Amino acid sequence: MITRTEAAEQRVQNSTDPTALQQIKDGDIVRLMHYKTHRRLHSHDVRPPVTTNDYQNEVSGYGWEGFKGDSNDHWRVQILEGDSRVPESKEKLMAIHSRFRLIHVGQRCALFSNRKKLPKWAHEQVEVTCMKSAKFPKTLWRIETNINSQIPADAPLAEYKRPGLVAKVLEATAVMWRVNNGLTKSHPYESRPHTWPWMRRGMSFWGKESRGIYLLGTPILWWLSFVAISAFAGIQVVMFLRDRRGICDRLMGVRERYADTVGFFFIGWVLHWIPFFIMGRQLFIHHYLPALWLAIMGFIGTLDLFTRRISRRVRQVLMIGLLLVTIRMYFQYSHIAYGTAWSREGCQSSKWLKSWDYDCKRYPSMHGTVTTTAVD
Repeated sequence: MITRTEAAEQRVQNSTDPTALQQIKDGDIVRLMHYKTHRRLHSHDVRPPVTTNDYQNEVSGYGWEGFKGDSNDHWRVQILEGDSRVPESKEKLMAIHSRFRLIHVGQRCALFSNRKKLPKWAHEQVEVTCMKSAKFPKTLWRIETNINSQIPADAPLAEYKRPGLVAKVLEATAVMWRVNNGLTKSHPYESRPHTWPWMRRGMSFWGKESRGIYLLGTPILWWLSFVAISAFAGIQVVMFLRDRRGICDRLMGVRERYADTVGFFFIGWVLHWIPFFIMGRQLFIHHYLPALWLAIMGFIGTLDLFTRRISRRVRQVLMIGLLLVTIRMYFQYSHIAYGTAWSREGCQSSKWLKSWDYDCKRYPSMHGTVTTTAVD
């Protein structure tokens, strides 16, 4: 609830029509009161309970029903942005259309919603402080709901601007980018994008006694897909250079088809992998999965195009052999995918790379010894 200060209230009473609806304007000094507890938004030169920076003051709810309050409850409305469709919103405080700051009159600080959470005694709500010399984006507020008995029944209703498809996509992308960049804490199983194509390490999800779940791909599909994508890039570079020298390679007659099909998956792979290099957040191997599927499709296209010239029987043998090896590896690594029973010897023999850090000591040995490890 926004109320006037005593001086503003006196001016209204002395006006020609004291009962008329008085809109809050840019520069007005107001008080904010919680309508159930009658506590007013209050700030003074005291550090907040969580944030201890000397340029931030505590903001609290102070007072009781009938208490008139003091000057520490006074806030100046500073309208910074309005809706171009509603010119009045730049001068008068209007729900949804106006974006404004609340400047404490005494401390000259701006009301700020912190990302830090208060302790459990405050139900872990985000901390609200009053920040001095704060940047505008961090202290902007907007009113979403406005209730006043003096508002005429035929008053125009404020509505959010309905965004189009492009605006929705851009907004969702910006929100995802901001949220993801905020996840900067370290994690024991995080990894960087340059290690994903060759599957340097996986990620542990759960472990208890002699079972565990660890994210790791099927090596043959993972690596062959990366080889196919890398080969495509290399072939395109070589053919471009040879074209510049006047040598036109037909690439076994499949050059155009190769560029159209595998090229499509290559571009998708790049677009799903490269952006992670500019992200500062914690990253895991599962972020590579969309790019992996595109790389696998590129491998399938490459295999199909470059085996068309060989005999049908040889081609079938090659495809069946690849399928059998893939199924074999699937069952070999299914123990860490589904948390099923395994032997220590089988686990150790499956570690083709030393960087695969799933715990083989948790599994029982075929010789009868077992060491249990628990992972949260």
